Amino acid sequence: MISQRGRISVLALNITIALLGLGLFVLGVIWIETELEYERATQKQFIYVGAILMAIGLVLGITTTIGCYAAIAKKRFLLDLNAFLFLLLFLVYADYGIIAFQLNDKSSPYMKDFGKELSDIFDKPKEDWKRFFDYIQQKCCGVEGFQDYTRFRKRTPLKSCCADQESECAIPTYKRGCVEPFGDYIAQNFVVSGAVSFVIAILTLFASAFTYVVKKKQPSEEVLANDEL
Repeated sequence: MISQRGRISVLALNITIALLGLGLFVLGVIWIETELEYERATQKQFIYVGAILMAIGLVLGITTTIGCYAAIAKKRFLLDLNAFLFLLLFLVYADYGIIAFQLNDKSSPYMKDFGKELSDIFDKPKEDWKRFFDYIQQKCCGVEGFQDYTRFRKRTPLKSCCADQESECAIPTYKRGCVEPFGDYIAQNFVVSGAVSFVIAILTLFASAFTYVVKKKQPSEEVLANDEL
């Protein structure tokens, strides 16, 4: 029979990785909730990022559930499956981590497209665009700068362009545009998710090897008829 220590180790490892996957899933949910809150302005242009985070978090949750059940029920086949899935997840998370860090680069096609998408939201009137720009205008104003309001909107800037938002914002406090600061915010999310993905990738590789070793240490004659360890 598989040792109690081996079972507990496999169980603890799966739970630890599951918690990290849960973090990515929650980050994806928050991303999508924010996107849906301003969907009439953004037309859901960025929602796929949250969907990816949720998907990889969910897959990790399923894999670790299999691992936990395999450790508790002492199922040899499920431990094999758990080790194999961890190996696949290592490849997936490592790839995602690399992509996330590449997307963080301001010269990446995504970040360039992001600036264009932000300009489209500002230039082409959409319902709720004011709420969206009030949300992103954190010490910034307009897309390229505060002058965008007189150039494209022919109106005074939104109150979020000023430090004092109780009065009309005739002369903006913040002069620079929001492409760079909001792009930095998006990039920081990529960095966080990429870093978490690399941590998970390393843990899943270790978990795959560890689970395989735990199973292999058991003599074949100890395998029961019902496939238990």
